[in-house]
Amino acid sequence: MSFFSLGLVVSVQRRPGSRYRLANRLWALAAFAFIHAFADWGLVFIPLQARPEQSLAIATLWGLRTVLGAVSFGLLMHFGIGLLMVERSRIAALISSTLAPTITAGWLIAFFGFPVIHPDVTLTTWYWISEAWSRYMLGLPSAAMVALGLVRQEAELKRDRLHAYARNLHFSALFFALYGLTAGFVVPRQSFWPASAINNEVFMRLFGIPIELVRTVLVIGTAVYTTRLMWVFSVEAARRLYESEQERVVLRERERIARDIHDGVLQTLYGVGLGLRNLENHLPKGTSDLQPVLADFTKQLGSAIWDLRRAITDLHLDRVETRELISAARECAGRVSRLSGLPVTLTVEGFEETEGNRMIPASFRDHFLSMMREGLSNAVRHSHSDRVEVMLALQEATLILRIVDHGVGISSPDLLETEGGIQSAHSGLRNMLSRTEQLGGTFHVDTSPGTGTRLLFQIPVPAAHPPIPPPTEEAAKP
Repeated sequence: MSFFSLGLVVSVQRRPGSRYRLANRLWALAAFAFIHAFADWGLVFIPLQARPEQSLAIATLWGLRTVLGAVSFGLLMHFGIGLLMVERSRIAALISSTLAPTITAGWLIAFFGFPVIHPDVTLTTWYWISEAWSRYMLGLPSAAMVALGLVRQEAELKRDRLHAYARNLHFSALFFALYGLTAGFVVPRQSFWPASAINNEVFMRLFGIPIELVRTVLVIGTAVYTTRLMWVFSVEAARRLYESEQERVVLRERERIARDIHDGVLQTLYGVGLGLRNLENHLPKGTSDLQPVLADFTKQLGSAIWDLRRAITDLHLDRVETRELISAARECAGRVSRLSGLPVTLTVEGFEETEGNRMIPASFRDHFLSMMREGLSNAVRHSHSDRVEVMLALQEATLILRIVDHGVGISSPDLLETEGGIQSAHSGLRNMLSRTEQLGGTFHVDTSPGTGTRLLFQIPVPAAHPPIPPPTEEAAKP
């Protein structure tokens, strides 16, 4: 019942769109719980004390129970590997998706081939040996993988300030590890080692209680704390709802700002431009030296008007393509280089045809440009470097921004790692770290006096949701 309850809760709480790695392959955990529950219920469905040799029906039921137990452990291993795999390369993804099925298939081949190799083996011996090896090959390592994988999720919870759920995470990992030891290491007594030394009978003699009772307690603990851990998805859903409401407010405000700029500031600049052109055409004699100065002012004003019109257009957009980050980054780097005189080189990688077409929220682009401007501004003001190198890369669903200068470096790079959080960091680093955490990414500073500074941003690229229409007056009525 505990296994079945665990499977039911995981099925209900599963969030395919969650950005937590914990949500990766939760279907496998639910399938493990359901299938293992049926395998354990086989001890009730099959007549008590019935041996497989008694009839074909009993032999089939025992064989089905043995196979279901092994398959359930294979699904648990698939879930554990999904928690552990961090590398996003194609080879790593291939290994992650095929390792558990391959080991399970190997066990199934050995299971059905065992009576062929040993034709004189009894059905009871065949089934018990097969179950022992399923626990060794699949049960023990799968529980260990899940326990280790759960512990590694603590960083994601702390990143989102969900420290209260870390306790559930630790207890869930602990119960999975203990269940793996009791279910994967303590097996029915067999003639080979270690089953001959560590088995159900030895455990009963040493502790005076059956191993099944211990497993029951551990399964209950696993179900309870894993169920509590699933609540993190409800918190995430509530936060997304709040963010969507905030995004709708921001979109309305952007519309208002764009309208005010177009009707106010832009029209004023148009008037100033017309006045400059009129003045240029009616200069008195003897003032020809002012002609190029007014022409330059008119050109700069035209450029400012063009930038302002583009900014208004951007304010109307709520979604952009990832490839627009390239042009925006180049424009940002070029502007910093022109204004400061410091050479800024930009390298772009990974924006292929399919990746470049991905739609992202315009707010994500705005945060990205703010972080890039802040990083370049720090390099210009503090590094005393003769050049700055910027690398922008897109690797599957992760945006990587690296800003490297070759200047004096920072004397206290540990300001971001203090116990008090980011309060001791100077405002530039604090702002960049705050924006990165807001986007669910990571920010690292690698520096030392005299060796320059390397800023590294790794930010998950969000999916662009369709624009949310503002509520109508009719919808607002009770």
